[in-house]
Amino acid sequence: MAITKAITKVSVKESSGNKAVTLRVAVSDNGVEYGAKTFTLDYNKDKDIEVEVKKLQEKMQKFIDEVVVDITYYNHAKLDSAVTWLNANTTI
Repeated sequence: MAITKAITKVSVKESSGNKAVTLRVAVSDNGVEYGAKTFTLDYNKDKDIEVEVKKLQEKMQKFIDEVVVDITYYNHAKLDSAVTWLNANTTI
């Protein structure tokens, strides 16, 4: 497995003097995307941006960890064997 993640900028919008920065996280294995999710960072110039970024990082990491578990199950040899068996033992 060559699991990778990419975090990209999606948009920046202004609302009531604050900025809403939207980022996208995508998790892939060998070039196949298995999960993607957008996250929004509400930026207020009066707040400590480092605190907000840390909260965002924790949410992103939880999502990434969940997708990695899903990929592990998806790529498990027993699941491959089960699918092969089901294809061989079902009829039209």
